[in-house]
Amino acid sequence: MQRSRKKRGTERERLIWQGIVDYANGDFTSPESSLEPLKILLSRCMGELELGSGWREVIEVQRGATRDRKKQMEESLRYWAAHHHSDLKKVLLWLSAPRENGSLGEAAVQLLQKHTEGISWALGPTYAEFDETGANGVPAFYYRHLSSCWSIMSAICAFLCNRIDQFQDGDLDLLEAIPVRICDRPGCGRFKLPERQRDACYCSNKCRSADHQSQKSPQEKAEYMASYRKRPLTVKAKKRGVK
Repeated sequence: MQRSRKKRGTERERLIWQGIVDYANGDFTSPESSLEPLKILLSRCMGELELGSGWREVIEVQRGATRDRKKQMEESLRYWAAHHHSDLKKVLLWLSAPRENGSLGEAAVQLLQKHTEGISWALGPTYAEFDETGANGVPAFYYRHLSSCWSIMSAICAFLCNRIDQFQDGDLDLLEAIPVRICDRPGCGRFKLPERQRDACYCSNKCRSADHQSQKSPQEKAEYMASYRKRPLTVKAKKRGVK
């Protein structure tokens, strides 16, 4: 049972990490961009707390907002998602490479503290029979429920702080605690949650190819293009992903 709980916890944590990466890589300036992945991320971080229930920041009425409650919530969520976007990217940049980006550390810590202070919890009793092992009852004195969040960043920052604590307490190594990497192609700036930690990490095959090409000398590039031109059209099409 404990192994099953641990597996579910690991899966949930990876889904949260993927959601954080998708948020950091997203574009919230366009009204057409979907907010559903962000809603799912926040729900997972907050133990299924619904939008509008204790969300002080999200439910604030923006000046000139529509009176339609549902649409108002969407507009407010999009506004705050865009507002916090650059801050989250700086925090992830610091966490993914703390030695190389140490100058971002002070501001990142201040942001983590600011948003985690905006969380309040409610403790609920355990009505089932207490069982230390969880074999016949529940191994819990009480359940912790999130009652309110000041900001959409609050739950994300709480999750990040929890992972940092696990690393600093020695429960996880650094790559387990913070599995996010930034794309190795200079100038890309996108994040990646790799399946396996390797020396090189690219957010896409396009970035991988572009970075490899940029590292070649002019002579190597000329030789590659000469060789590429001699290939049959079917081979070129397969390389481009054309069926």
